[in-house]
Amino acid sequence: TIRKVTGNGVVTTVAGSASSSGSADGMRSAARFNQPVGVAVDGSGNLYVADSGNSTIREVTADGVVTTIGGMPGALGGGEGLGTSAAFDSPERVAFGTSGKLFVANTGTDSIAQGILPAAPAISAPTVAGVTDSSVTLGGNVTSDGAATVTERGIVYSRTADDSDPTLSTGTNVTTSGTTGVFTVNVSGLSAATTYSFKAYATSSIGTSYTELATFMTVGTPTPTPKVEFTAANYRVEENQRVVTVTLKRTGDQSKPATVHVATSNGSARAGSDYIAESSDQTIPAGATTKEFQVRIINDRAAEQSKTFTVRLTPSASADLGAQSTATVTIIDKDRPTVEFASAAYKVKERNKPATLTIKRIGKQSTKVRVHYQTGDGTAKAGADYRARSGDVLFPATGGDTATITIPIINNQKREPDKTFTVTLTGTPTAFVGAPKTATVTIVDLD
Repeated sequence: TIRKVTGNGVVTTVAGSASSSGSADGMRSAARFNQPVGVAVDGSGNLYVADSGNSTIREVTADGVVTTIGGMPGALGGGEGLGTSAAFDSPERVAFGTSGKLFVANTGTDSIAQGILPAAPAISAPTVAGVTDSSVTLGGNVTSDGAATVTERGIVYSRTADDSDPTLSTGTNVTTSGTTGVFTVNVSGLSAATTYSFKAYATSSIGTSYTELATFMTVGTPTPTPKVEFTAANYRVEENQRVVTVTLKRTGDQSKPATVHVATSNGSARAGSDYIAESSDQTIPAGATTKEFQVRIINDRAAEQSKTFTVRLTPSASADLGAQSTATVTIIDKDRPTVEFASAAYKVKERNKPATLTIKRIGKQSTKVRVHYQTGDGTAKAGADYRARSGDVLFPATGGDTATITIPIINNQKREPDKTFTVTLTGTPTAFVGAPKTATVTIVDLD
């Protein structure tokens, strides 16, 4: 086997399998060696092994691929030639010279063999022509196929904003037939007024070569970046429901995926005790306008006030933010109900007395619930514009999700501006008060 020992003494097997000799090429442990006795390393991390028992020279790439690059197993000798047509006899040492050539101590013939390592194709001159708002003609020139025939050539490209140095593993490639010489390819489906990065490339069994990096910009008016926002400013979830579903919506261009980052932050609700913190990228697929995601809720089974936390969006290269970039999630406790006004504002005509306000119960309904209310002056004054009131509202143990409060209005038969007063709820041992806890009543003058 071929083994690596790090500076702190960690030993790993790079290629081969212990107690299993042979001459097979392959990936890491699938390869076999027979008395390997010499190793050299090039600047790219590739290993070159004198496989003495097989009388061959083996290459182990940085990715662990083992290939016989010199000699044939069992074919002993000192003959010169290309790759496996050469012959070795019990080679024991390999080393690189200053020119990058590999030298082999061929022990069985008492000689030193000199080798030039196989070369990948040579390619140059990335070219750009015929740029439109959605297409371009790109090209290159394979000046040499190296030590093996070119099997693929073409262009690899990407939007510069997404990937400024594309390769076959990260970009989009377009191929064309042929081996050496000048070539061009047509690339379509591009975005208008957008900068792209590209390289020409050529591949053979030895490897892939790229040209230097080049760029171009399509013409036309750029497509506006889509905007992503929440569908609502507020979401409610009962504690025992375990998750709250939040919805994102996209406006604008739908031709590409749109990604935003989602992150929660504490309010009165705390991550780890009331909910599970969320921090993730959420992508609305191409052609879609909405995407749902969930935040997990913790049911602590303790009677407590409703609590809130915030969810915020962060933009990306593929999406800006809409107006509703934050949302508040309210966790409603199921162990003690919450009572609140159905609306924060009410209007009543001075002659259509009295004013009727609706309050609603949220959460647990198996017990009686009592909540206190109290009027308060604004520009409207008790005794002159309305009758001051305070008292308790009772919800029965079953049914009755809403109740009303009635406040008498005084018609003073004077021409005057509209006036307001407030009604405020106060919690009791049987119920919490949610939001809105205060409602404003506007008395509309008809004189």
